[in-house]
Amino acid sequence: MGVARDKPTILYCLKGARTSNTYLAIKMLGYDNVRTCFGSRNGWSRAGDLPMERGAPQKVAS
Repeated sequence: MGVARDKPTILYCLKGARTSNTYLAIKMLGYDNVRTCFGSRNGWSRAGDLPMERGAPQKVAS
């Protein structure tokens, strides 16, 4: 998956619906340090004073 099991994994999507499905799938794969961003990307960007990186994410070999 390109994510280390010992590192925190934070999930988000535009509104939060897909995040919950992904959260369950990743937990079933044995990842324990998984969190969701409450309010998802929309809520984060509406807060106005929180950092947000823009652009394409860094590619990770799988």
